[in-house]
Amino acid sequence: MHRGFVALFPPLLVCLAPLVVYLIGADGPFLLDDYAVIVNEPALAMRSVSMTNLLDAFFSASEPFPRRGLARLSFALDHYLVGGFDPYSFKLNNILIHCANGALVYFLAFRLTMARGGDGPVRRHCLWLATMVALVWALHPLQLTAVLYVVQRMASLSATFMLVGLILFAIGRARLGAGRGGGLTLMVVGIAGGTSLGYLCKQNAVLLPFLALLLELFFFARDGLPGDVRRRLAGFWVIFALVPAVIGAIVLVWKWDYLGGAYQFRDFTVWERLLTQARALWFYVSLLVVPDISAMGIYHDDFEVSRGWWTPWTTVPSVLAWLGIAVAAAWWGIRRRQVWAFAVLWFLTGHAVESSFLGLELVFEHRNYLPALGVVYALVHYGALGLRTHVASRRLWSVSAAAVVLALAVATGARAWIWGEPRRLAEAEYQNHPRSFRAAQTWAGYLVARGGDPREAWAALGAASALNRGRILTLIEMAKLARTLELGLRTIPTQPGAVNNPGGDAWLEMPLVLDASWLGAVGKVIDGEIRLRLRTEPVVGESIAAIGRLVTCAEQGVEACVDLVPRMMTWTEIALANPRMAASSRASLSMLGALVQSWRGQPDKAMELARAAVAAEPRNPKRIYEWARLALSLDRRAEARDALKRLDGDSRWAVSRARMISELEAMLGARKQVTD
Repeated sequence: MHRGFVALFPPLLVCLAPLVVYLIGADGPFLLDDYAVIVNEPALAMRSVSMTNLLDAFFSASEPFPRRGLARLSFALDHYLVGGFDPYSFKLNNILIHCANGALVYFLAFRLTMARGGDGPVRRHCLWLATMVALVWALHPLQLTAVLYVVQRMASLSATFMLVGLILFAIGRARLGAGRGGGLTLMVVGIAGGTSLGYLCKQNAVLLPFLALLLELFFFARDGLPGDVRRRLAGFWVIFALVPAVIGAIVLVWKWDYLGGAYQFRDFTVWERLLTQARALWFYVSLLVVPDISAMGIYHDDFEVSRGWWTPWTTVPSVLAWLGIAVAAAWWGIRRRQVWAFAVLWFLTGHAVESSFLGLELVFEHRNYLPALGVVYALVHYGALGLRTHVASRRLWSVSAAAVVLALAVATGARAWIWGEPRRLAEAEYQNHPRSFRAAQTWAGYLVARGGDPREAWAALGAASALNRGRILTLIEMAKLARTLELGLRTIPTQPGAVNNPGGDAWLEMPLVLDASWLGAVGKVIDGEIRLRLRTEPVVGESIAAIGRLVTCAEQGVEACVDLVPRMMTWTEIALANPRMAASSRASLSMLGALVQSWRGQPDKAMELARAAVAAEPRNPKRIYEWARLALSLDRRAEARDALKRLDGDSRWAVSRARMISELEAMLGARKQVTD
């Protein structure tokens, strides 16, 4: 009983500690991509469990393959179990996944520490070290966005399968080294299974074989293996490391037009991104070593882009430092199996997808979820080594370890408390990142929604709009606020007003004037600025979402939004003429325009835009489905049948199109009965 309790206590502690800390923030709202990926995705609003509904959720990315299908399926099951998109339940399940991952980190760290052997660690020390690694990893405040930002379940659930795969690999490798049977089978199952299942949550899982190779190089001896075992082991790494690396390099070159296509919508080049990542990776390391929560946040769009080797000047030192330490780790550290070298190579390998060539945004904290493990392991290892060398009292060891864990728990608890309430989160992000457009936009949006002093909201919207010339959401909010106030003042005698536009962004700093003429004039200035940005800057998804919010507002009959619809249609036309827009964004915007034209009594224009949406994204069955529904709403049954035939005849959608086809057929049947 006693030995069983001792064995179970560390993983239970690692599970319960983050559960208690993170529950503080479970009441927080959905954020950012939570809406686009989860809340606004009909296929995830599952109300009954059936094979059709499960497969529909699994393929809800509208691709012929299940892109991150397991994670999407888990969101659908969350919706089914609680009967809706309740952020608390979604966040709670994220927390439970993180707690399970903490236990998996414990088991992996224990296995690896036992496998090293070179330092002569006893089992009790290995248990202590593994417990500390798992607690520090699970309680570190840098991990918070991967837990409380719901959509990042894709990262944490992928890590679950990767950690299980690594544990199976470690067990199998130990059995292989000891001459016991089944070792190679466990290694194959761990790497193949962990990579496959992890990839169905997030593409980072392709790195699993290379992370396992690092475990091989740093934690498992090869010199004493029999010749046949060494040959089998070499064959294993040829299949699971060399071949994937060659295939990955070929795909990167062959598919670069697709993989690098996002750069046409970014304000940085691939070279500028690589230079910036050298600094970003050191930024992540600094946060891991010194967890300053005021420097952390969900928004890091204020991170300066490296436009050249010396712009900013820290670029060159960052690049040279990484090159030096990576070469030292690979050349000298591997041969001596140094823990610091393992930490360096694990961290860099873990970032090889999201912090390399791909045209993703520059900085996100959740990218450190699994890469942080190497740094944490090294910090705990050398911390324990220092205690054993310089501190004789074991009680002082325990006190020091408890102090570290408590400090991390308090820091993460403080962040979780901030994340647990919309105002606290919006205000803290803006205070900590005043140069972040998204932080300023969120804070301004909160002020507008609160309905307080319009002057305060106007100033916040203007400040946000000035931070990023490629975004129009805050400008649209300014237009809505100006029109709302103008409508409220139009019956009140006012002095003639005019806007003295000084040019550039200076007008955004002008204080609000509660004068109908002034508001009307400033509305025209805002309209001109929106047109300019849509014409000259890349049209990104956030701008499409902003127009979509305006459409929804107008559909609800809000007078200010209805009044802005003619301008919105002009914005749509300008945006669609801009070549710097992703196909998915072009399709979404075209369909939004089609919906607006349909309820404005312009059926021909509506159908023209709907067909343009399908042409922009022909591989997406949802566009064909939306086209058919719109045709039916406009009594264009022949065109609806054409859309249905196209949907039914495309074998790529044999699974995900089933619900759409059945709904369209039912609607066509009902329409026929009405007309008959």
